[in-house]
Amino acid sequence: CGPSASTSCGPSVPTSCGPSVSTFCGPSVPASCGPSVPTFCGPSVPTSCGPLVPASCGPLVPASCGPSVPTFCGPSVPASCGPLVPASC
Repeated sequence: CGPSASTSCGPSVPTSCGPSVSTFCGPSVPASCGPSVPTFCGPSVPTSCGPLVPASCGPLVPASCGPSVPTFCGPSVPASCGPLVPASC
C-alpha cells in the first residue's frame, strides 16, 4: 500500500498490504487494504480507500487516498490506500 509513517506514541507503522504491525499504543494493527483494524481510540475502523473513518476519540476523518487527514487523536496521518490509525489517544 505504501511506505511507513510514524505514530506520535510509538514506532513507525508500515502501510504495506497484508501484514500486521505492533504499536506502543495498542495491539497489532493490520495494514491491509479493506478490512477494519482495532484501535485504542474506539471500535474497529475501516481502512478502505475513500469512505469516512470513524474515530471514537474525535470526529469523522476522510480516508481518501493520498493526502493526510487531521484527527483529534493526534497529528495528521497519511491516508494512502488504507489510512493509518492515529495511536496517540
